[in-house]
Amino acid sequence: MSTPTPTPSLVIHASDVQSRSIRWGWIGRLALGYLTVMTGIEGLGKSVFACWLIARLTHGDLPGEWRGQPVTVLIVAGEDGIADTWKPRLDLAGADPDRVHFLNLAALGDDWNLRDGIDAIRDAVIETSARVLFIDSALEHMPPARAAESINSPTFVRRALSPLRRTVRDLDLIGLFSMHPPKARSADFRDLVQASQAFSAIPRIGLLFAYHPDDEADDPADRRRVVIRGKGNLGRDPGAIEFRIAERPYHHDDGRTTQREVVIDVAPSAVTLADLAPDRATGARPPTKAERAADVIRAALPADGAWHVVAPIRATLEAQGLASRSVMTSATQLAGVESRKRTGEVDGPWEWRRTVGQFDARARATIPNNGQFDFSPENPNDNGNCPTVRDLEPTEAHSRTVHPSEDLRAREAETDGDDYGHDTHWADDGTDYDELLGRLTALIADDDEDQR
Repeated sequence: MSTPTPTPSLVIHASDVQSRSIRWGWIGRLALGYLTVMTGIEGLGKSVFACWLIARLTHGDLPGEWRGQPVTVLIVAGEDGIADTWKPRLDLAGADPDRVHFLNLAALGDDWNLRDGIDAIRDAVIETSARVLFIDSALEHMPPARAAESINSPTFVRRALSPLRRTVRDLDLIGLFSMHPPKARSADFRDLVQASQAFSAIPRIGLLFAYHPDDEADDPADRRRVVIRGKGNLGRDPGAIEFRIAERPYHHDDGRTTQREVVIDVAPSAVTLADLAPDRATGARPPTKAERAADVIRAALPADGAWHVVAPIRATLEAQGLASRSVMTSATQLAGVESRKRTGEVDGPWEWRRTVGQFDARARATIPNNGQFDFSPENPNDNGNCPTVRDLEPTEAHSRTVHPSEDLRAREAETDGDDYGHDTHWADDGTDYDELLGRLTALIADDDEDQR
């Protein structure tokens, strides 16, 4: 007579749990058992950088658990071909080909997706003994939306990615996937990930790729890229890194030679998220009518705190076709303008004024974190307000004095916060600039709709 299998308890007792430190495959950027998302505009070089990263992992070159210990990587390639793109880039990056494997999507069929086909990933990881899973463009592998479902729905995205998150946790992998930012401008990392904000809320770490703010767009061959940790629920921010992309000749197995991309000049960088104007992260685009009008107002209206007659400024705006009501409303808010009807006169003129230090939405948009990244001279991205997990073998970057409140923050690091991983940053004057910028963005969207 067989013994019935006991039903597992629905309770985990804290006294039975053996704590352990966060283990890093790349300190501050890739954590074992967790998902990391990397986002950046198309053409910026995310996949090329991924090849550099994979190459370093296959040789044990990165600071972390696997320093000096090569590991195997499984790639789910969607956008680029394996033979004509991935293989040349990996070879030029110096990857160990015996430690790089691709999921055979052709054998899985066109309907394969991350939610319903997670067993294929699990089996491939076990077969290859992979420790790192890289998914190129997660949107290419999402399940089909049904009925009222949508890729823009946090609930749909969470359910679609939950099997992946569990697999990464169960198999003790590093899970890394790429996304593109939306076309709309944003200064908040959670808004820089395409489609639903759940794509940035589910991963515990987010890496933002952007062009270096000091390099000109007219010199693409020598233009640097930066990688900044835009979101981090685990450990300290390690600071940004920068790199360039060059072309090198590659001799294919079919006998032809072509120029292919490779990452060069990788180095630490002092660039922070606050240094990036939104267009640096989401790609250049022409200014809206409201933004053009705001520039006219700033040029014509000195920030001296004095009241100035509106009529000549309005005439300039009208001459440029920028004087519609919706444009003027958005532009005056963007430029930080106060208005009044001149007092003491019958039917007096309208007046505007700008004051030094007054809120200017354009300037604030380039400092999205209200100065939170300029605390420590050792690391311009670290203000001590991110959660810290003390590793068993801390590196120099992890050996600074611990702030008294960090133990509490470390315990809170595993929580999701609200549904979107949103943390509101308050300025010293009590103004909620996140909320205010949201309203301004809505006004600009209305203006864009008017133009269409």
